[in-house]
Parts: sequence; structure tokens; C-alpha cells
Amino acid sequence: MYRATGAGLLAVAVGLVGWGLSLYSTPAGSASHTAPQGGGANSDGLTGGLANDLGVVKASSTAQTRFEFRNESGRTVRITGAADGCRAGLCVVLRTELPLAVPAGQTACLEFDCYTKTPGPLSERVAVYTDVPSQAVLKLTITGEVVE
Repeated sequence: MYRATGAGLLAVAVGLVGWGLSLYSTPAGSASHTAPQGGGANSDGLTGGLANDLGVVKASSTAQTRFEFRNESGRTVRITGAADGCRAGLCVVLRTELPLAVPAGQTACLEFDCYTKTPGPLSERVAVYTDVPSQAVLKLTITGEVVE
């Protein structure tokens, strides 16, 4: 499923160019970490998290996860859409209302519900779309192990 505004579709059209940033994430309910990788004063967009491990979760259950982003640019960045869905024993559904404006210097979170289906390793990629040309598509990865 893809949810987007007109600006989101424009970001997709403009931006499959690349997203060269290194990001950091934390699972929902855990302590935030304070050392995002990459970004800094010369960043033109978001720093934060690209990968999140759910750890071990039970089959037929729901886990929640969040990806935290800080806007290191000098302007408001808009997160305009996300492609969530089901595949390989896991359904990922965005809980955060979009579009989401992240003011310069501020932090925002994208929260997802992860519905597990069958036991085994899992790895799901979720595309998130922004209005930053160099970060038009952020490719998030959710991993973990589903057990009986």
C-alpha cells in the first residue's frame, strides 16, 4: 500500500536518485540513543535511523517499532509518503499520520505496527518518501526472528 500526497509523488519522480545517508533507529519503548551516524552541520536533510531489529517475536503477534529522524537542514523537511505492506511472514503498517513536517533542528518519529505471521527470520524493506531531492527515498529495513 502506498500513501502519498501530490508532493509525495513529485518526490518519488524527482528522487529515485539516491539517499546517501547513514541513519540510526530504536525500537518502540526502548531508550533513545544519542549518536546518529552521518549528517552533521553540512547535512541537507534527515539523520536518524534506517535499520531496526525487532529481536525475537512470537508468531501471530504485533510488534511496534519506530524510526527517529532529526532534521539537520536549515528548512522544514516533509515526509510525504510511505510504502507499507505484507510480505514473507510480516505485515508492516505505518501508524504515523502523513504528510509529516519536520522543522529545522527538530526530531520526528515514524511508528509502525509489525504483524508477524509465520516462524522464521524476517526482513522487510519500507520505502519512505521526502521532499529532499538527495533523500527522496529513504529505505528502512525491519528485521527479526519470529518464533512459535
